[in-house]
Amino acid sequence: MITLHESDSIDFLSNNGLGILKDCISAEVIEEINGEFSISIEYPIESRLYNELIQERIIVSDVGYGDRQAFRIKSIEETLKSKKIYATHIFYDLADNLLEDVYPKSLNGNNAINWILNKTQYQHNFTGFSDIDLATSARYVRKNGVQALIGNEENSFVHRWGGEIIRNNFNISIINKRQSSNIIKTIRYRKNLKGINFNLDFTTVGTRLMPMGYDALMLPEKYIDSPLINQYAHPIIKILEYSDVKVKTTEDEEGFDTIAEAREELRRLVQKDIEAGIDKPTLSTTVDFVKLSDTEEYKNYKNLEELYIGDSINVFVEKINIDIEQRIVKTTYNALTKKFTKYELGCVKTNYATQSVKNETKLQEITLPNLLAIAKDNATSQITTALGGYVYKTQGELFIMDTDNPNTAQKVWRWNLNGLGYSSTGINGPYELAMTQDGNIVADFIRAGTMSVSRIEGLSNLLNGYSVQIGLNQENIDMLVSQQTNLENGITELSAQVRTNADNVAAEFKQIGGNNLFLNSIGDFGSDNWDGNVRTFNSTEILRHSNSPSGNCFNLQNATAKQIVFVKNGLFTISFTYKKLINLAECKVRINGVEYELSAQDYTDFEVTLDIVDNNITFEMISDTNNSCYIIDLLLNNGSQKQPWTPNANEIISGSVKANSSGLEITSNSKNTKLLAGADGVRIENVISEETVAEFTDTGTETEDLVVKGKAQIAGLLVQKVGTQVWLSSLL
Repeated sequence: MITLHESDSIDFLSNNGLGILKDCISAEVIEEINGEFSISIEYPIESRLYNELIQERIIVSDVGYGDRQAFRIKSIEETLKSKKIYATHIFYDLADNLLEDVYPKSLNGNNAINWILNKTQYQHNFTGFSDIDLATSARYVRKNGVQALIGNEENSFVHRWGGEIIRNNFNISIINKRQSSNIIKTIRYRKNLKGINFNLDFTTVGTRLMPMGYDALMLPEKYIDSPLINQYAHPIIKILEYSDVKVKTTEDEEGFDTIAEAREELRRLVQKDIEAGIDKPTLSTTVDFVKLSDTEEYKNYKNLEELYIGDSINVFVEKINIDIEQRIVKTTYNALTKKFTKYELGCVKTNYATQSVKNETKLQEITLPNLLAIAKDNATSQITTALGGYVYKTQGELFIMDTDNPNTAQKVWRWNLNGLGYSSTGINGPYELAMTQDGNIVADFIRAGTMSVSRIEGLSNLLNGYSVQIGLNQENIDMLVSQQTNLENGITELSAQVRTNADNVAAEFKQIGGNNLFLNSIGDFGSDNWDGNVRTFNSTEILRHSNSPSGNCFNLQNATAKQIVFVKNGLFTISFTYKKLINLAECKVRINGVEYELSAQDYTDFEVTLDIVDNNITFEMISDTNNSCYIIDLLLNNGSQKQPWTPNANEIISGSVKANSSGLEITSNSKNTKLLAGADGVRIENVISEETVAEFTDTGTETEDLVVKGKAQIAGLLVQKVGTQVWLSSLL
């Protein structure tokens, strides 16, 4: 039974609410371990509750096991015949609640989950439970409840404590392993079996394993062989790096006391990886019961329907005579026929809680509010008032310059694999401000707000010993030690953030400038390059009809948006996909004065070829009603044939990276930060608070935390560690 309830209902299991959605055309529930839990329904226009289906109301449905579950309506697509509803489990209400700054410390799983749920910004109806005995710590700063529990960040509950979530309306459990049965059924690996798709990947297999610890620490025997080494044509050698395994060099350092102890730990970790299946190929399997039911083999697999999410299935790979155990990690359930229609088998997301968790120490802090506020104002003024600038890219480098020619540019930001730097004398430098891949930062001055104390051991004692000679009192020495030590720590942390952003750039570049002659062709850069009212829209539905990684499109307003493109004379093609949202609205595009009506209310392709003789193309998007029409994948390409959508050659677009002639924007996948780079500077912003946390301009650097690993220079003062001593000297 599927029922509809008011948005504030909490007793939805005890009544039918606004009514039963008995006329549903389809109802599909998708659930993934530590991932998606949603329902999609289609409801016909002539049915009684059609007008009651509105956003934020609650749908309650059978999900194939246990109690019926509540889902909150998130998006609605209306057609001429029906409404298509997408709703997420009530658990995702926690995504709207915030953990401002909480620190569950040395708690087991049950205490930690309840700590998290009790520390949100406002109260809710959720309760938590966990059977995980591991005691560890995490810190959540401006994270929502969903991020804190099952987010991809390393400090989320499922990464710190481990476990798998069970969402039962307002009851949330995260347990060691989710399963309904210990019975493991077996299927045989086969190709071309209709209804069961196998994907076998041998690229991750290792049968002769060489473990390596910190500083190239190795075993005397070098290799450890897997019991399955003879199942393959030849040994498959893999190097396994365990950088946390190290031998102490000082008494206070973390690590093992002897080389023998460290090597024994390497052997233990290798055996653990063998038990986890590093010597077996990676296998992903999809069981589609709808397709399988049409085959003779269905009778052999019908008993699989007795399994639920989290249960295990053995796949026997006859070719190498190996059983590979897989778990049902994702299910698709038909709530109308009350049957599971699809299983996806594989591995649950990596459980970081099985790795060693280091003890955390609370860092002493010093703040310098007045100097920092002045520096923030100065840097913000420079960056936000920047005019002009040009982006120039090669295969391996990115330049932001004050002219469009590298040979004539004077003010230059240069970014490549080795680092980021600013030159005021052209592309060949010198680069007076730079951050390099080996962790060094060069700047005339560095200004910070909060600095951490702990990096330079023995500095306070050293200064005390020389206090009489240098004529400073103890109070001044302590202040100098704190500020200098914190400066070193802050620079290291900033370097790590920069490296993280660099890693995200490498991982997230999905679409780099192409053959599109339109600038800002789907609104990724706001209103840049368009005259008039431009509004960008983004949804999962749009992403399904788009070739762009961001899934953005234009949503026409009661206005005109225009762009003029200058071209060589010849044949050009304009193409896009559109969908009219409001039947009575007048929606059209005007191309070089010729108007084309956009009337289709389903996704429709538009294409027109132009013979240009006056060197320009004027394109206008026009409507008399707000939010009246989507225009997706707008493309202007050379020639008479439509081509797949790409951005302009001077633009870089992905889910995390944007760059055009105005500058570069990188949004982190794992942090609430984004990096903005323009011709006059670079800054890192917090995307939630919109505060600037770090800035780099041609006159200096400003950040909250800075750490120096090697040596630091401050206004003529040099601090450097030499052997086991710390030297403090003047450069003046």
